[in-house]
Amino acid sequence: MSVNQRHALDQKKVQKFGNYFGSIDFEVNSTSQAVLESYRQDTKAGKLLIGGKEFDCTLAELDRIIETCQTAKTIFFQKYRLGV
Repeated sequence: MSVNQRHALDQKKVQKFGNYFGSIDFEVNSTSQAVLESYRQDTKAGKLLIGGKEFDCTLAELDRIIETCQTAKTIFFQKYRLGV
């Protein structure tokens, strides 16, 4: 299952948001009751797709990606406010 449904996007219209915007997506692995009951951080969540490349990700890796991106945005705006 595709999270962002990138195939439905008109790539020309989303180009203004950046080179990779239209290609960012996540394909969720199908899960079973057994997988959900034995939930662990090393459980394979699916594939992160960016710029035509695929990255298999665990739940822990997804958390790390989210944390890194949030921190990057925070630092970007802090530098702007401080004039650095």
